[in-house]
Amino acid sequence: MTTTGNSLQESTATLSQPTTTTDDTVAGTDQTPTNGANQASEPTDATSPVTDSDTDLETETPPVTDQSTTQETAETVPPVETDTNQETDDLEAEETESTLETESTTSPVTTDDQLTETETDAGHQAAPATVSATTPQKRSASPEIDPDADLSDQFKDANLLAAVRKSLNLTADQVLTLKDIQNFWGVAQVKANGFGKVTDLSGLELLGNLTEKAKVSVEMTLGNSLAEIPNLDLTPLLALKNLTQLSIKTNYWGAMTDDQLHVLAQVDAHYIQNLDFSSEDNAQKNLTGMTSHQLGILAPMIATVVDNDYPYPHAITLDGNSIDDWSSLGIIKHVSRYGAMITGWLQYVQVDNPVAVGPDGTVQTNHPTIDMWGRPILDKIAYRDADGKVQFAQDQKLVNPDLTGDQVVYGQLGWQSKYVYRFDGTVDPNGVDLGGDLTFIAGTTMYQKIGATQGQTITVHYQDDTTGDLLASTELNGDLGTTSDYQTGTTIQSYLDQGYELVSDEYPTTGAVFGDAAQSFTVHLKHAITALDNRKTVTQWIHYQYADGTEAAPTYTAWVTFIRQGQRDAVTGETQWQDWHPISTTTTLPDRTSPVIDGYTADQLTVTGLTATPSGEDQTTWVTYAATPVDPEPEPEPEPEPEPEPEPEPEPEPEPEPEPAPEPTPEPTPGPDVSGSGDLESGMTTVVKPAQPGVAEPIVTQGGAAAQGVATGKTPLGQSVAQPQSQSATLKTNADETTLPQTNEQTNHGWLLGGLGLLLASLGGFQWRKRDRQ
Repeated sequence: MTTTGNSLQESTATLSQPTTTTDDTVAGTDQTPTNGANQASEPTDATSPVTDSDTDLETETPPVTDQSTTQETAETVPPVETDTNQETDDLEAEETESTLETESTTSPVTTDDQLTETETDAGHQAAPATVSATTPQKRSASPEIDPDADLSDQFKDANLLAAVRKSLNLTADQVLTLKDIQNFWGVAQVKANGFGKVTDLSGLELLGNLTEKAKVSVEMTLGNSLAEIPNLDLTPLLALKNLTQLSIKTNYWGAMTDDQLHVLAQVDAHYIQNLDFSSEDNAQKNLTGMTSHQLGILAPMIATVVDNDYPYPHAITLDGNSIDDWSSLGIIKHVSRYGAMITGWLQYVQVDNPVAVGPDGTVQTNHPTIDMWGRPILDKIAYRDADGKVQFAQDQKLVNPDLTGDQVVYGQLGWQSKYVYRFDGTVDPNGVDLGGDLTFIAGTTMYQKIGATQGQTITVHYQDDTTGDLLASTELNGDLGTTSDYQTGTTIQSYLDQGYELVSDEYPTTGAVFGDAAQSFTVHLKHAITALDNRKTVTQWIHYQYADGTEAAPTYTAWVTFIRQGQRDAVTGETQWQDWHPISTTTTLPDRTSPVIDGYTADQLTVTGLTATPSGEDQTTWVTYAATPVDPEPEPEPEPEPEPEPEPEPEPEPEPEPEPAPEPTPEPTPGPDVSGSGDLESGMTTVVKPAQPGVAEPIVTQGGAAAQGVATGKTPLGQSVAQPQSQSATLKTNADETTLPQTNEQTNHGWLLGGLGLLLASLGGFQWRKRDRQ
């Protein structure tokens, strides 16, 4: 839209390579691209390479020329070089990972045509263009890295780190190591757009450690503001090898410095299929996109992409920028045999000079868009009328001639439903009659091959049914009514190699036909799952040994086995396990009694059974047998002889009753005996009979004193021998004592007999006294 004094020019340019044809190669059809919505057509014949035989290679790299070079001075785009003679104060910078190391530097190759600026009728100057044959510089090798160390801290941008993790099939909680990078195979698809904008590329250079068989695809959106862009370090991109796709989108391309663009131009583009330097959303007006001058710096890189050997059609997309001069792409002299297409839809340019709108709605402007061959393109212009309504002038483009019926036919380019081009061709009355040979007017005549009407886009999606993620999408373009030669087999096989299983393929096996409506087909894939069975056995060993270490009995072995089921994801490598459970009904082993060995004693009579757990350890027990000590056999004790039964003590024979003493014959009473002593009044004399015949017994006279003597016969009357009663009793007792055998017990029968004797004697004496009184 324009305001007073300013105007916005919106242009859409689809750029194809011109083809120089001979008189017999005018007709022909384009090769239909099979990948990407924006593909350039393949030429029908080979053209000359960039370097011609008249151009000498310089031995030194020319210096960078001032960007403000006038129209008479040719501008070149020199490569970025690293000064090999840096001062001492630069040594520290060389040790960092961001140091650039130039492997080889070759002077840029330019042709006379490339150094010539094209000035349009409106006075517009085309951007310069230079083909650089410089080998892309690479970052210096980083110091030796521990292959198992976590490299996450080398990434300053969390979104980029997350994208790199996912590209290597790592989860968010896994560490990122050099070993993970070196062991990866396949395509590392760093899709940072799914996580957010990137403001620092540090750490991306680690993917330079991928093996030669691995490939890299990078998609990112840079910067949140104009101020962030000039500070971005793009050198980590130089370390990437086998880069197949590079998509850098930003609304602030115009803020990028020339030094940054020179670094970007040295990225190895020899294997890139698709290159995208667009704005974030080309449907939005963007006045800070890539400029024509910036396109000139990146033109050599673009020329490399369209002519490299990647075995599929190439696409270069520059949508939503601020490019109004495409002539720098004129350095493209050859296109890969697989075909390539460059598109630059919706370019928004701030025009400083006012625009006049005629009464018929036509617009006169001195700021046209210049195509890649330096020709002005009339494009629709937006302006605001007096009422404030936005108006658009008729869209007009240059239409190249075609040969129809021996006539050169021109036509007015218009629009058809769904933006399909059509031509309402008319015969030019001033056309050239064609016979067997073409008549060339004013030297060489350039012819542009006109393609057939384009069919609508066919999109093939590759869907991960396990995660729900869209793995990839391929857009196919071709002529209306033709059949695409694209097949899904190769792509499906690449996913099968990564651990996927094919669920279904909706794409026709014979190819899809381009129609007047867009078509979409989905290939459904899922993660292959491998069932796992894990077992663990916990064992108890009991070894029986003698003290010298030799085996005493066979080893006892018992165990408990645990089992669990799991599954492994063949894509992510992630393994999931269920809980352990024992095969048997119990996890406790029985107690074990040690074997009995004659002559030996075990130090453990019973060993407790092991209680096993899945995390438990095996158990080993040693039971040692020691010799049992032998005691001497005791002599048998002799049986005691039975004691003889004591003979019964014979009953004592009863003593015969004493015969009564005969009454003595009364004798005349003697006269008193003056010579004797004692009491003789009673005239009674007691005679004690000795217990044993022939043994004298003391004679006691009652009432008298004892007299010494032994009765040997009859005692004459009138004389008595007196003994003390006690002595008499003692003697009698002693005489009567009998000692029992073995017991030393004595029987005292004497006292009884003595007492009886005394009684009898008393009675006798009493009788004697009575008689005397009578």
